[in-house]
Amino acid sequence: MINPFSWLGKKGKRIDRRVESFLKNLSINRIDTLKELPDLDIDKPFNAYVTLAILLREKGEFHKAIKLLENLLSGELSVDDEKLVILNLAITYKLAGFVDRAEQIIREGIERFPAEGYFYYELAKLKQMYNDWEEAVKNFEIANGLNGIFQEELFYTKLFYINKLLDSGKIDKAFKVMKTLKNILLVPFFYYTLARIYFEIGDSDRAYRNVVTGMRLSEKQSDMFLKLLEKYQSLDVEELERLIDKVGLIYPVALRYVELLSGRGDDEKALEVINKVAEKYPLKAEVKEHQLRLMWKLGKRKQVVDVIVSSLERLKKERKKYVCENCGYKTDTFDWCCPKCKSWETLRLDID
Repeated sequence: MINPFSWLGKKGKRIDRRVESFLKNLSINRIDTLKELPDLDIDKPFNAYVTLAILLREKGEFHKAIKLLENLLSGELSVDDEKLVILNLAITYKLAGFVDRAEQIIREGIERFPAEGYFYYELAKLKQMYNDWEEAVKNFEIANGLNGIFQEELFYTKLFYINKLLDSGKIDKAFKVMKTLKNILLVPFFYYTLARIYFEIGDSDRAYRNVVTGMRLSEKQSDMFLKLLEKYQSLDVEELERLIDKVGLIYPVALRYVELLSGRGDDEKALEVINKVAEKYPLKAEVKEHQLRLMWKLGKRKQVVDVIVSSLERLKKERKKYVCENCGYKTDTFDWCCPKCKSWETLRLDID
């Protein structure tokens, strides 16, 4: 069968999923990158007012922030200052729950500054809230075409839209949207979506290869790929052994394998496998449960006690004694001031 997505593999690039890649989703970081934004003038009251509005918004005092921004918008502003106010006002309306007003001010911004992509970006985010993924894609495409910095949001939104289309049985439309993907990011969600489309069009071999690639890429998201396999084809012991041979004894696959082995009465082999899994994931409760149940079933009572004791000892060593009630920081050493957030008297014994 000819691969309809052969062009995708030539354009992809692997990315490291880090928090920094999402920073532009924060309004202040996006606003700071507005094109041709002048250097801040500390003698200019406008900058102080905008900063104050942002701080009020972060504190949840939306009414005060909105009043301040609305008053600024009613005055004489430069082009860049007006963009800043409109964007901040739209974001504040949205966070305050005034979604209709947020959309209205965004559309006013588009009418005033049709070449500014940030307004289309915010409109796309609103359409996501409405679950209008087709409109979200359209507006992200415009935003990215104007500003050129929203490739990742556009890519992920298209993938999500494709999966929504597949959910509703619109395979042809999903196929067409998939063909429009550019600047491919070789991330698990991409391989999941590609595998799902291949399954839908009956190309199980290519679907399986993408499932394997996705699992290798991110073990922590491999459960979604396993569920995908179970949806489109039956998984027996032999099929799981074939999968383990390709991706290794990763957590969700290993547990499913153990369940099937035990289900057909092969408890000795199931215990052998779960012991290996327990070495890799020593503190996983579900792994310990399977391990102890199998040991007990096979009459290995002393081993059950040994596993329980060793697990408790490991928990004692790895669990931190104190936790900060303010930021969640954990430490073995008490201090009156949290080393991370610097809050006073917030370290407490972790007794939960």
